[in-house]
Amino acid sequence: MTILTNNIDLSVRINEDGEVGLIDIPAGSRLEYIKQSTGYHAYYEIHTYSLLCKYKEKNIIVSCSKYVGGREPKVDCVKGNLYSNKKYYWSDTFNEDFPEWVILSAG
Repeated sequence: MTILTNNIDLSVRINEDGEVGLIDIPAGSRLEYIKQSTGYHAYYEIHTYSLLCKYKEKNIIVSCSKYVGGREPKVDCVKGNLYSNKKYYWSDTFNEDFPEWVILSAG
């Protein structure tokens, strides 16, 4: 079991049957990492990562992305950052290494 601890407030998607929306996660919370799904958008040359985690008995999705040649993934679900150009990289947002980092090294 991998535990992720966030340094910044997050606003993440709920991934529960019959429940739709966002949930706010305060800084210092512990998320239990379950698995990730990945995608690639060739036109934008960007890898996308949806990390399925558990927080307070709810399944949530932490959304991340990384441009081809980028140094590390950025976290796309930082609270209050929807319309901002500020980039929050993984190392700024979480204490632990990105799960399954081997997948990223190919990109």
